[in-house]
Amino acid sequence: MRGIEAGRFRCRHCHRLAYASTRADAVDRPRRRVQRIRMRLGGTANLQAPFPSKPPRMHRRTYWRRYDEAAAAEAAYTAALLTVLEQTSARIERAADQPLE
Repeated sequence: MRGIEAGRFRCRHCHRLAYASTRADAVDRPRRRVQRIRMRLGGTANLQAPFPSKPPRMHRRTYWRRYDEAAAAEAAYTAALLTVLEQTSARIERAADQPLE
C-alpha cells in the first residue's frame, strides 16, 4: 500500500510520490478532461460510449457548453494520439531499415 512502510504511515513527500496529474502527458490531459466532463454529466468515463444526455435540472446552455468543452478536448486527445502513433510508426520503420548485427 502506498503511504505505509513497515506498518507506519508516511507522507507523499517522504515516499517521493507524485500526483497522477503531474505525470500526465499531452495524450493523458485531454483524455482525462473528456472523462471528467462525461462523469460530471452522469455518464461513464468510456470514450466509446455515447455522450451522456442532459441531466435533469441542468440548464441547456450549461449542458451544451460542457458538450463543446468535451468535443474540443476529444479533438485535442485525438490529435495528440495521432501524433504519438505517427512518431511510433516512424520509429518502427527506421528500426526495420537497420540491418541486424
